Amino acid sequence: MPTSEGGRAVVDTCLDALGEARMRIGCHTLERIGVSVTGPVDPRTGKLFTPPNTGPVLAGLELGEALSRAACLEVRVDRDTNAAALGEHRCGSARGTANFVFITVSTGVGGAVIINGRLVRGAAGFAAEIGHINIVPDGRPCGCGQRGCLERYGSGTALGVNGWELARVQPSYAA
Repeated sequence: MPTSEGGRAVVDTCLDALGEARMRIGCHTLERIGVSVTGPVDPRTGKLFTPPNTGPVLAGLELGEALSRAACLEVRVDRDTNAAALGEHRCGSARGTANFVFITVSTGVGGAVIINGRLVRGAAGFAAEIGHINIVPDGRPCGCGQRGCLERYGSGTALGVNGWELARVQPSYAA
C-alpha cells in the first residue's frame, strides 16, 4: 500500500486491486467486499484512527465510505487481526471452536478474541489490541504515542531492530 502517499492513493490502490480481481475471476456482480487494515479502525464506519505502523497520514481516512462510493458496493472494514480470526473460525484451524484467542506477530502485534462463536469487539472496537499493552515502563517510544508497548519489543519489526542492536554490542565469536 502506498501509505506514505496519503488516503487517496490507498483508495485508488484498493480500487485497482478490486478491478483486477473482477477481471481474473469474472466476478462483475459483487454486492459487498471486506477490507482488512492494520491498526485501529471503527468497524461500523470503516474510518481509520492513527495506525501506529503506517503513520498519521491515514488518520481519519474514511476508507469504507470512500471505497463504497467509488465501487458502488457495500464495504466492511475491520482490523486485520479480527479478519484473520474470523477466517480461522469459519474455515481454518479454529473451525468448530467456540472460544479462542488469536494472536498475530508481524509488523505489529495484534489480538482477537472469539467467545461463544462471536468476535469480541469491546465498547470502542479495540478489544484484544494487545500490541499496545505497556510492558516496559518508560520504554521505547511506540507509533501509538505511548512508551514501552509490547509491539516495540515483540513484533517482527522490533525483533529485527533488537537483533541489530545486539549484533553491534556483542563480541564476535568468529574464529
